[in-house]
Amino acid sequence: MGIPVDGIAVGKCFVTEIGQVRRVLEVKDGRVKYESRGKTAHGGLWGDITTAADGKFARDVNREVSCDYDRDADKVIPIDQLNSSNDD
Repeated sequence: MGIPVDGIAVGKCFVTEIGQVRRVLEVKDGRVKYESRGKTAHGGLWGDITTAADGKFARDVNREVSCDYDRDADKVIPIDQLNSSNDD
């Protein structure tokens, strides 16, 4: 999917297709330094710092999210499950 390269900025966070959140630490000379957390990186904690070409970074993320984004909290609960939990 991807985002425009000019949308990458320090302090912004983006999510990948599999739910990894990437926080931009530096943008310089066509490179993006970022840290990640989530599905494949360090659970809920921010992990190792990685550097990638800005074009690759832009292609690898889906959209901008808040830096406290939680993929599980973003899931929609079917209405029948909501109703059944109220019946207890």
